[in-house]
Amino acid sequence: MELSLSGGEVAVKSKRSSYDGEKEEEDHISALPDDILLHFLLRLEDDAAAGRTSVLSKRWRRVWKLLPELRFRSNTDPRRVRAAVSAHDADLHILDVKTLDAAPESMTACLRVAAARRLSGALFFDVEEQEQGQQASGGAIELPCFDRATSLSLRLGSLYLALPAAGVFARLTTLFLHHVSFHSPCELGDAVSSARSPRLEQLSVSDARGLLNLAIHSESLTILFLATVRGLRQLTVVAPGLRKLMFCGFGSAHRELVANISAPQLERLHWEDEHCVPDLPVGEMAQLQKLTTAFFCVNTQTQQNYIVARLLKQIRSVAELYMVLVHYPGFGDSQFFIKNIVVLPRLSTLGLDISSGGHTFGASVFYLLKMCVGLKQLELRVLPDMEDEEIQSACPSGCICDEPSNWKTEEFTLNCLQKVEIDGMKGVDHEVMFLSRLLNWATILETVSLTFDRFISEDKAKELCHTLSSFSRAETRMEFYMKRGVGIASRHLLAPRLRG
Repeated sequence: MELSLSGGEVAVKSKRSSYDGEKEEEDHISALPDDILLHFLLRLEDDAAAGRTSVLSKRWRRVWKLLPELRFRSNTDPRRVRAAVSAHDADLHILDVKTLDAAPESMTACLRVAAARRLSGALFFDVEEQEQGQQASGGAIELPCFDRATSLSLRLGSLYLALPAAGVFARLTTLFLHHVSFHSPCELGDAVSSARSPRLEQLSVSDARGLLNLAIHSESLTILFLATVRGLRQLTVVAPGLRKLMFCGFGSAHRELVANISAPQLERLHWEDEHCVPDLPVGEMAQLQKLTTAFFCVNTQTQQNYIVARLLKQIRSVAELYMVLVHYPGFGDSQFFIKNIVVLPRLSTLGLDISSGGHTFGASVFYLLKMCVGLKQLELRVLPDMEDEEIQSACPSGCICDEPSNWKTEEFTLNCLQKVEIDGMKGVDHEVMFLSRLLNWATILETVSLTFDRFISEDKAKELCHTLSSFSRAETRMEFYMKRGVGIASRHLLAPRLRG
């Protein structure tokens, strides 16, 4: 007998047909040890295909029940999942379920069976929607308390989620909740805090509704990711072991949000919100290594300008700071709003994504550099212009973006700057002017890596290589690249240092 696997299907072939009067050869495959048979079934990566192997022989009928992983693909009826899990005889390390807008009651029953049985690893529960973007309606899926599971990942679409009011997630280390609507009055903060989730290390909540108050008190949490949690008004995090916090609030419509963060071991903070700046005890930020902020509008006043400026005031020192500088097309306002940033933390690396909108950016970058005298590395990424910006790419005469114009003549020293990386350079005059000034300010610069935008010609890029190399010191190594497509991996070396 031969067993072949193809596209999740199982085929059985006899080496000799029985009609020729000869005895069929012995079934060597079914005589294999269970662990080898289980290896075959795991390769199918689908519970339905694994279950169909029961037609091969009586021995195969029990083998699939020993699988450590059960995976149910799209449009699986939760009742079938419940039956399969109930009949299972082995510890489950992975239960992966994808279903389509099933009734909350049947999905709740399915989860209860999984929690009561042998799920000791990861649960992936994904409800696919027939119509995207539906609001939560109908009943709620009641999440049981998984006392043995180590990882839970739920994506519920238009269904509500009701959290257990009691019980301990004793072994849970990772919890992902995506596209969920919380069913009041259950509190997520209570479920994920140390008293009920003593081992939780990573929590991710994104595209969520109905979570008005989130208060987390956790001794074990190391990573917290919150994105588009609509309606959130109060965020409290007390996590002495937290290393990474990412908060992306755009589109959340939470103008009244108040955020209090106590995380003395925090190393990475990514905060993007247009209405709220977190309350960060200054003395607790000593371990911060990387800070990423929301975008800052150079030529138009916006609410997030205040948020970014206030956030930077709270941080005394950080190794890496990453920001986005946006220039709106057209004149904009008559003020140079980058001056709202009155202080930058002590840092060694500054990363700037620049959306020029047809404007010059030398003055705004110069303003920030003057506050970074100890800077060792500068990373600039000039973002591609939008199609409608190309039409008005010429900066209007007298535009505020070039003020104060003394950046073109003022002398100052960046005597710690060793490395510069510039990506997306288009080769326009104001870019060349800025780079010539930068090479003059940096007295000990060791390397410059410059990547030209893929839309300029290679002949023009090579001409710029000679021009820019002539501005640099002899001890500075300059490397020039051209983009072939999107991403660093698509670039190729155009030329090393060129001296004309």
